[in-house]
Amino acid sequence: MGGPVYVQMAQPGLMGGPVYVQMAQPGLMGGPVYVQMAQPGLMGGPVYVQMAQPGLMGGPVYVQMAQPGLMRGPVYVQMAQPGMMGGPVYVQMGHSV
Repeated sequence: MGGPVYVQMAQPGLMGGPVYVQMAQPGLMGGPVYVQMAQPGLMGGPVYVQMAQPGLMGGPVYVQMAQPGLMRGPVYVQMAQPGMMGGPVYVQMGHSV
């Protein structure tokens, strides 16, 4: 956890490109995680992510859009391998009901 964490979309084409995640405080999971779109214009602005359970990678990570209306609701992110930062992280887009 000494460096930034990068996230790539499982289906990058849907977002018009990959999404990269950088830790606000690299190496510290106790702080919030911020996400910036590789192509922010497509989303109408940056996307910010906060850990649902800061410091705990074993649980799901929830993403809320800075401008939720553009996505018709919040976007949820789940770790492909929860608690394991050594493997890839996959993002699944989802719409609120």
